[in-house]
Amino acid sequence: MGTTSIMGKTLLVTGGASGIGRGICELFSEQGSIVYAADINTDALNALCSDYPGILRTMIVLLFSRRSTKSLHGSIS
Repeated sequence: MGTTSIMGKTLLVTGGASGIGRGICELFSEQGSIVYAADINTDALNALCSDYPGILRTMIVLLFSRRSTKSLHGSIS
């Protein structure tokens, strides 16, 4: 079974500021991906950015809000 490289790929991780989501952001960043971490926890997003300066992109997103998700899509596109 072959492996797929995620180096250089753009990835979105919802709930990326803490727990499993943060772990996924860290792993993907270390593997060379462009990672967008979306969450509602501003403090945790700021901490994530501090730990990975210039590597991760973060944004506050309310996934139940159509306006918020459209803004998220526009930021990544």
